[in-house]
Amino acid sequence: MIDYSFIRLKPTLNDALNIGDSPLSQFIYYNQIHLLPNENYLQISNLDSGISFDGDFKAELIDCEDNLLADITSNFGVYEFIDKNGVNQIAFEFAQIGLDFGFQAISLKLTHTTGNEVYYSNPFILTEEFSYETTRFDYKSYGYFNGISYDKVSFYQSIRLNFWFDNVENKTEVSDYYQISNGNTISNRALYKQSENYKSEYINRFSFERTNILLISDVVYAEGVRITNKPQASSNDRLGYSNLFESSFNCFKNYNDTFEWDYQIVERLSLIDKVPLGLYTLASLPNSIIGTFNKNIVKNIGTIELLDKDTDALLSYYTEDDIVIVDNVFTIDITGVITSNGNYYLKISNDLFYSGLEVFGGIDNNTEWSFTVANADFLGTDFNNDDFFTN
Repeated sequence: MIDYSFIRLKPTLNDALNIGDSPLSQFIYYNQIHLLPNENYLQISNLDSGISFDGDFKAELIDCEDNLLADITSNFGVYEFIDKNGVNQIAFEFAQIGLDFGFQAISLKLTHTTGNEVYYSNPFILTEEFSYETTRFDYKSYGYFNGISYDKVSFYQSIRLNFWFDNVENKTEVSDYYQISNGNTISNRALYKQSENYKSEYINRFSFERTNILLISDVVYAEGVRITNKPQASSNDRLGYSNLFESSFNCFKNYNDTFEWDYQIVERLSLIDKVPLGLYTLASLPNSIIGTFNKNIVKNIGTIELLDKDTDALLSYYTEDDIVIVDNVFTIDITGVITSNGNYYLKISNDLFYSGLEVFGGIDNNTEWSFTVANADFLGTDFNNDDFFTN
């Protein structure tokens, strides 16, 4: 079974670089798979020998000579499963890498950190440049389709290719009939149809074959709009001694059926622990605000506000200069700020923390991070273990 993944994984870099070009191709280009730094992309593997990391992996971007460009493990997710044929496979997701390498050909390198297995992808580009000449595709099928066990994983696959919308084409269907009685030619009610043309000036065999598999998937969205037919891309003569040729396809779309991509494997940036939170006495109240995220964070320009929950009065506010960050935890010293009982809450501006290109949405309500300072109800000496019936 041919692996029709756009980000195809192989056990050696040489195997990954072999994308089936004509032996006459002397100038090799890899910019047909054109990813953007601020999007998520998901692919599903189809390796004959299988692939498994048992949760222990490292994800890196390399050049075509295996030189490290970036460690993207924190922006990368893997879902492991066993396909219809009993082979270990993975679905993997790039999550807003936030890096731009221009038109340099790069590859994904996955390493099993507790084993010896290493996997390389075919080259692609990751850049915002000339993004207007690309189209994002989100697609899936049902059951087992061309080597992918959608019966085991129901994810949408996604990719961005250098096909671009060119123009519309009127394909209205009109049938005529001739009236013998008066010699007139009459048209029946017309059925208006309009299709859209997509073109690629430069595509190689690898991307061409996979584009045609993509287009016959059960569900296909181009830039978030459903393609309703099953078009196929055309091929033309190869351009000189390159591995490139022109291609195009014509499709019908339903603009009432739309799709917005979202995280499917990688977790969104979220605040998973907050201190102070809940009930305290003045004696037990922490001297610091501590927030813990699920990913390493960087601070931007913004504020954190401490307010009185009963009156909404601002008690204190802190800027990025007051915040100390270590990995995924931020800390603010609030020693001596709260000196009386009361109900309090914290607000965080929505652009203060981010990871990669993902920005934390902030907190703008009085319930999500709130706490109360009150007198204790009982003395610790009021009770002992003999006071209660226990197991």
